[in-house]
Amino acid sequence: MTKFFNIFLLILFSLLFFIALMMLINSFNISSMIILVMIYSLLIFINLSFWSKNYMYSIILFLTLISGLLIIFLYFTSLISNMKNNFYTKPILIITFLVNTLLLFLMNLSNFTLFSLSKFYLTFFNSNISHTNFIINPNKNMFENIFYIYFYPYNNFTFLCMLFLLLTMFMIIKICSIKSSSLRKIN
Repeated sequence: MTKFFNIFLLILFSLLFFIALMMLINSFNISSMIILVMIYSLLIFINLSFWSKNYMYSIILFLTLISGLLIIFLYFTSLISNMKNNFYTKPILIITFLVNTLLLFLMNLSNFTLFSLSKFYLTFFNSNISHTNFIINPNKNMFENIFYIYFYPYNNFTFLCMLFLLLTMFMIIKICSIKSSSLRKIN
């Protein structure tokens, strides 16, 4: 259980660091956003299927949301102008990304929990451990809170989000069909 949690945090932190790195090197485009949203939602649904007794529910939600997002991004990319994607890479940022990723992998291989460092600091400074117990010992119930958005009474919010994806797709199709133009113009 702890090993899966460490791997999940490792992948999630690497993904968030990659997003920050892309923003720093000014290579933030719509295709990279598609990939990052797909990876992030895949991680969330893997976590959801891990804690759930019925994994088919998370697979169906994953397919529904990802297909809606891909269709919306397809129509958004058809409406924006053609841009050349220039990746300006700085060597120091790439080295920093690789060192941080390697450090996270080594911490995971040596059974170093990400929360043991905070435990060390709390005992070293004689702080009150009861206030920060959720940092040191992550509880399974903390990660089951994602289920609440899929069950009553919060399932209406999830349904509205899916409906929003569908309506946005219809609006973009209507905008493209009013102008009687192709979805993607090549200059």
